[in-house]
Amino acid sequence: MVSDDVSSVSRADAIRQLTGARLAALQLWSLLQHATWADGSSAAAEEICRRVLRSIEEAISFLASENPNPRGPRAQHRINRGRIQERSHSIVTNMPHGDSEEWRMSGREVILNSIYARYYYKCNSRACPATKRVQQVDSGSPPNFLVTYISEHTCDNSTLPASSVDSAITCE
Repeated sequence: MVSDDVSSVSRADAIRQLTGARLAALQLWSLLQHATWADGSSAAAEEICRRVLRSIEEAISFLASENPNPRGPRAQHRINRGRIQERSHSIVTNMPHGDSEEWRMSGREVILNSIYARYYYKCNSRACPATKRVQQVDSGSPPNFLVTYISEHTCDNSTLPASSVDSAITCE
């Protein structure tokens, strides 16, 4: 407990000191922009000032975060979850099942404060780790869906024709 109090106090002091350094660097930056140097070294001084500002802002951001981890986001997932989360990407489309892959529905979840349910799909190949989440985001004509793909396909289902895609399930 005492070490937590000490670290939070020293963290607050460090943030305060860095904020002061940031203000001083911004004042220097302002002076450099209005300076005229005959030897042309103002550009080099401005670049150094930019680097100092960037370093200070990164340090403030690091110290101000709730649970800083200098090893990056992948290590953070390992600490929090016990394993590394797979990379994902999302798209908004009006054809959530038109991706020429073969999926099987693995679940449906009603989301709190959301009009539309979220559907979960897994690749039809049982050994493949690829999954996707589909949730309708609006009721336009045609409606748009947020589709999030998680992990990459390790199977060879990508050669299937689009008509074999499981499109029997429609989002509400």
